[in-house]
This record gives sequence, structure tokens and C-alpha cells, in this order.
Amino acid sequence: MPIPEFLKNGALPRGTHQASLAEARRILGRGTARREALMLALQELVSHARRGGVRRLLVDGSFVTAKKEPRDIDAVISVDQAFMARAARGDRHTTWLMDRAKEERPKLIDLYVAVDNEEWDAWVRFFEHDLWFDNKGLVEVQL
Repeated sequence: MPIPEFLKNGALPRGTHQASLAEARRILGRGTARREALMLALQELVSHARRGGVRRLLVDGSFVTAKKEPRDIDAVISVDQAFMARAARGDRHTTWLMDRAKEERPKLIDLYVAVDNEEWDAWVRFFEHDLWFDNKGLVEVQL
């Protein structure tokens, strides 16, 4: 299911919308220098996620709205035991991802890790509401 049009309030319709990286770039990653910078950060994340064996990637934050100048991207990666074993061996892609998840300074992407389906579902439930508890849509970028 492609990324649908934004609602009048600037959010996507409720649900998790599947998208290729190219579609995310076309819909979300153009129009302003800020959007392009965030898109470059997302492309780097996707590259490491693919090489690191990440199972799924959820994208949210003001990047997944109609705002011309979004602040950041909130992202969740779903990992498994094979990913964790690679990280323990010092694989550069898994290490890059885990280092990004640990960062606390302001950045382009706030990255969270789900180690099982229950955690993934909890992150989806958390992000599918805005600060005022209104429903909104999310994007799952295909890896």
C-alpha cells in the first residue's frame, strides 16, 4: 500500500503504510533543504539496516507529516538474535545502528530498537498517536 495523501491536519491517515525507500524519498524527502538532509540520514540508516540484518524499519516523527521544516525522524528497527550476535562480534553495520540508538544529543534521527514482536507492536501503538492523542499514520520502509 503506497503512502497516502496527508490529511488536512498534516498527518497521514491512521495505519502503517508500506513504502520503498524511493517512494519515501519522493513523498517525504523533497521540497526543502531540511527534508533533503533528513532523507540523506534515512538513506544512511536504511543502508546500515539492510547490511546489518534488520528485519523491519518504522519511520515517524515530524518527517512523516506535511510540515515543510520537520524537526527530526523517529525510527524503530526490529532486530533478532542473529543481529544481536553480529553486534556482539563487532559487525560495523550493527555497531553503527546500536551506537545511533544510544545517542542522547540532538540529532536528525532518534533511533529505537525492538527485540521482539511485542516490543515492535508497543512502539507502533506509541507512535500512532500524536501529543494530543489523535490518531496518525506511520511509514514502514521496506528493507
